[in-house]
Amino acid sequence: MPTLLVGPTRQNLLLSRLGDLLQSRPGVGGLELVTFDRAAERAQKGGFELVFVILASDCVAESLEVVRALRATGTHVLVVGPATDPKLILGAMQAGGDRFLDQDELEPALDSELTRLNLTSGAEARQLIGVLSASGGCGASTIAVNLAVVLAKKYGRCNLIDLNVNKADLAPLLDLKPQYTLSNLCQNEDRLDRTMYEKLLTIHPSGTALLAGPRFHEEARALTIYGVEQAVSLACEAFSQVVVDLEDCIHDEQVAVLGRADRILLVCRLDFTAIRNARRAMDHLAARGVPRDRIEVVMNHTGLPNELSVDDAEMALGVKVTHLIPHAPGEMGWATNVGIPAALKDDRAPVVQSIAKLVGLDAPVPPAPDLRARFGAFYRERVLPWVRTLRARFNSPAPVPAPPLAAETKVCYEPISPPEPAADSRACAF
Repeated sequence: MPTLLVGPTRQNLLLSRLGDLLQSRPGVGGLELVTFDRAAERAQKGGFELVFVILASDCVAESLEVVRALRATGTHVLVVGPATDPKLILGAMQAGGDRFLDQDELEPALDSELTRLNLTSGAEARQLIGVLSASGGCGASTIAVNLAVVLAKKYGRCNLIDLNVNKADLAPLLDLKPQYTLSNLCQNEDRLDRTMYEKLLTIHPSGTALLAGPRFHEEARALTIYGVEQAVSLACEAFSQVVVDLEDCIHDEQVAVLGRADRILLVCRLDFTAIRNARRAMDHLAARGVPRDRIEVVMNHTGLPNELSVDDAEMALGVKVTHLIPHAPGEMGWATNVGIPAALKDDRAPVVQSIAKLVGLDAPVPPAPDLRARFGAFYRERVLPWVRTLRARFNSPAPVPAPPLAAETKVCYEPISPPEPAADSRACAF
């Protein structure tokens, strides 16, 4: 694996130490050391699969500019520096760094990262998907849960992280009662490793491993940028598929995850306020250094009366809307109330198929039945009802003939004149 090491000077001690560690690791070869001023030029020539950048404390701005330039070349960039300053880590992630390695724990962090890269060399694709809601009621958490279930059914398991700390809806949507949450992880961030991370997860029968959000609002105060960054790093190391349900694009820990996400699904509705907030979120993320090509607009609850057209939404957002999820109150309402994701109840429902297509998957089609099963179905549906009809006809008693009708009697009814009153013989004549 050709590797490029970039530092402020070639005599940098941390750069030399990193080079010695990499030379002793199998599979790493073709090491080349360059300074900041030659990094972008050398990386553009290509040939490097991995780039390490030393984050120098005396020239932070120059270091981040180098990371940004290297990220533009499409190479895998790892940043090495002190993990004591959360803002420094956040700046490195926003600049385009794929991972941040603590220089004080360089050797174990390097081994962990190389192990993860060896796993990625297989046929299984790895991705970190961030699900962000444009405004309330867009259904981002529901999409995140069903997306994780679909990926778990495809790849065997999926890690679902609840970073929507004010809501923390993912555990109820999966009908789970987690023992540990993201707050517990951040409280033990100093001794966090992969083994400890996996013990903090709550496993769902579908194969979805949930890192739950805080149970109470007071626990949300324990969240730290470094803890969230460590959680996402370990999640990407242990799982090939990671889905993060995000709260917003403002807080630093949310932006840190958005900066690392391979794909950002911005869930929106076809109404004015949701589209307005989606445009604001896209502009804000672009200002924070998140590339526009990573953001995909997902229109949820489509098909409602009086909604805006897709053309109007695309004109307002300035991007194409490629994902449409139909409004399905029956499936989604039932799933929310009972805690069983719709992707588990009916994976052939149109709303589930639309969610599966977000990651390029189609709902599984049941295999065609064999000849014996087809004959049995034909016998039950066609032959058996016909036989029962014949049997009922032959076993029914003979019909009893109706009695003959009485002969009609022609009677002539002639009108009878009313009788005339008799003359009164005692009438007096005048």
